[in-house]
Amino acid sequence: NDGFWQTHVNRALAKADASTGRGNIAFDGETDLVSLGDRRVASRISQIGKIFKSAFSDNPSRVLPVLAYQYANPDRTRNQLDYIAHTRGLARKMIFALAVAPYVNLGFAGDWSSLDAPGLTKDQVLELLNDDVTRLEASTQFPIWVDMASRNRLTLTAYEGGPDTFGPNNVDAKTQATLDTRMQGLVERYLHVWYARGGAQFNWFTLGADPYGHPFGTWSISNDISRVDSPKSLGYINVRNGY
Repeated sequence: NDGFWQTHVNRALAKADASTGRGNIAFDGETDLVSLGDRRVASRISQIGKIFKSAFSDNPSRVLPVLAYQYANPDRTRNQLDYIAHTRGLARKMIFALAVAPYVNLGFAGDWSSLDAPGLTKDQVLELLNDDVTRLEASTQFPIWVDMASRNRLTLTAYEGGPDTFGPNNVDAKTQATLDTRMQGLVERYLHVWYARGGAQFNWFTLGADPYGHPFGTWSISNDISRVDSPKSLGYINVRNGY
């Protein structure tokens, strides 16, 4: 993610690695820093996994390295897997799973420029989130990830996910929608779509409690640590329990 300084540090290190041959990240003459940076991440997770497996030599199967990337960019993960295949061998010997963040948000038919358009009501927030679950259900991108994982005999997981309501507009409507009883059904449908389409472990962002009513999103599963029956919680628990 170009918005984080760590990305730029990683690319600077990748440039240095390419010039010295470390990690063989430029095995094919690649010079693009984005591509080299991605390969360096794959190189490092392979190395880190190897170190941990050595440390847990009595039971190395406990160590499950995960290669995570953005759901919208499967080609960049494909580049990482191709790099591993050309320089280290079978990916499944280095990593256990691929991971993405399949959030659903308030996008209008996939138009990111209109995210968080002002003037939404509670009902419209819920409708837009449900529309995005429908898009996830019909997405042609989801099978790409499932196929990429299965071809390499890897598991597809979600390193984080949930309804994304980030943004300064419609804060009250987002809060009301998140606390509406219909949110339970939305959560259940969303998670069932993920599992039905081939996803495995899903890490909810966030299982703790955090106050709503601010522009930074209603991410947490509850807005009150003492309330375990919030709509999000009930939906999550039902799916977890197999309903």
